[in-house]
Amino acid sequence: MTTPSKCCRKPAIPRNGGDDFGGDEETIISKEFEKPVVIHRYPTQMKAFYMATDPERPELSLSFDMIAPEGYGEIIGGGERLSSYETLVQRLREHNLPEESFQWYLDLRRYGSVPHARLRPGPRAHRRMDLRD
Repeated sequence: MTTPSKCCRKPAIPRNGGDDFGGDEETIISKEFEKPVVIHRYPTQMKAFYMATDPERPELSLSFDMIAPEGYGEIIGGGERLSSYETLVQRLREHNLPEESFQWYLDLRRYGSVPHARLRPGPRAHRRMDLRD
């Protein structure tokens, strides 16, 4: 396992502050390893407003991506979601997002929620699955 900051020290991976990894960066990273690598605890500024943060290091999100070797890129990713209504509203404001557009999402948390996470196949895994069908 590694962190984004360790992966991005290579000069071949151009980075701008809070930019998330895209397909190009994932391909570069995947060529650096012979086995799948898990990148975890992305900076919160790189992730969506609804991602939970590490209680010990709030500048990091509780998220991960698994990057396959040989240029395949992300094959699975996920992360814990915020369950607090108040924190979600605060994050929307920090990201300068219109609260009106997210009322449906806020309504899901308005009367309480439980800690929860999402695990999803990466975009390249979807393409590979589509080719098999």
